[in-house]
Amino acid sequence: NTLIDIKGNVQEQLDSKGTSNVSEISDLKDGVVDLDNNAIYLGSTPTEENTGKNNSAFGTRTLSKNTIGSDNQALGYGALNSNSSGNRNIAIGRDALLSNKEGDDNTAISNISLPANTGSENTSVGSFSMLSNTSGSGNTASGFSTLENLVTGSLNTAVGSKAGNLISEGSENTVIGAEADVRKVGGREAKNQTVIGYAAKSRGDNTVT
Repeated sequence: NTLIDIKGNVQEQLDSKGTSNVSEISDLKDGVVDLDNNAIYLGSTPTEENTGKNNSAFGTRTLSKNTIGSDNQALGYGALNSNSSGNRNIAIGRDALLSNKEGDDNTAISNISLPANTGSENTSVGSFSMLSNTSGSGNTASGFSTLENLVTGSLNTAVGSKAGNLISEGSENTVIGAEADVRKVGGREAKNQTVIGYAAKSRGDNTVT
């Protein structure tokens, strides 16, 4: 690969033929442009073994551990910091998708959104949304602290401030409305509950409230 820091200095890793492809760029602060892999890192430096393509990283500790992950976009301190092989992720905001390593197709927008995530196909918009999610996949959260306590549940949708915060391992639930939530019956995790309205509470599994 050929790397150029944003100050215009050349950092080279020659290809197998011993050649390089270097161009001048504007005088910005701290970063590299990877011409071979069509990637830019501003405020962050990728690993030497990085071969990921089409990545964009803007901010300190963004995508700094990437190795083969491609088509990722990270903006904000710590965004996608742990990503190594995950693809097609978008992280905007401080520590958004911070712990994601191999998960694909996740979108996290706002500070500390999806910070513990290792799953795939999650969309999280709002500060502290899906704060605890690890391996859960296919979830959608929109609003401050929405689905905050979700850990391993999948295919949940929650819209509204603090909506769906009783869901941890439950799946296939839909919660719409600020502070609206599911109901756990007999200690079982919620499944296929639909709840609509401010602070509304579900009647149980397989119901619409």
